[in-house]
Amino acid sequence: MLPILSDIGIAAQQVYQVGSAKVFLDVFMTNGPSSETSHDEEEVDDDHNIALARLSSPANSLDPDTDGDEHTETFPEVEFEATSSDNNSNKAFGGRLAVALLPSIEIGTSYYQGAYDENSQLDIKANGVDINFISTHLMVRGEYIRTKTEAFIEQDHEEVVNSLSRNGLFLQGTFFIGHHYQWDW
Repeated sequence: MLPILSDIGIAAQQVYQVGSAKVFLDVFMTNGPSSETSHDEEEVDDDHNIALARLSSPANSLDPDTDGDEHTETFPEVEFEATSSDNNSNKAFGGRLAVALLPSIEIGTSYYQGAYDENSQLDIKANGVDINFISTHLMVRGEYIRTKTEAFIEQDHEEVVNSLSRNGLFLQGTFFIGHHYQWDW
């Protein structure tokens, strides 16, 4: 999954009217993500930090003195902080295309891709679909996202690029009770 993204770059947006529907197009290009310091180089000093470290590297044991199985795969750590510098010459790009079937339904799809290592050899890619339904009494929003993060692994005594995947979704509903009940203040 992707954390909240914050980066420096350029974006363009356009809205098209197609009959009674609107089509939204957003595209962007940014400096992109970079590699974080690995947990092997950081001092993990309390139970909370150990648990957080293991969430991002689930193949490792919760015991900080125990090494993980050398044959398991761990997700590389990718940083999405906004900086005025870039760790490689590769730019991240992405966008969103959505259709609003007026007045209450919007369906969209989005994409993101950027190299995160200093040699521009490893990418992180994300794509998703989302839906928004808004009426006078109800609002429902949902999104499904899938990410693929490339990492070097050792295979037959050689370093090769492997793609690791994650996916997730959310669904949120809101019911407006103020439309059913009137209060006089």
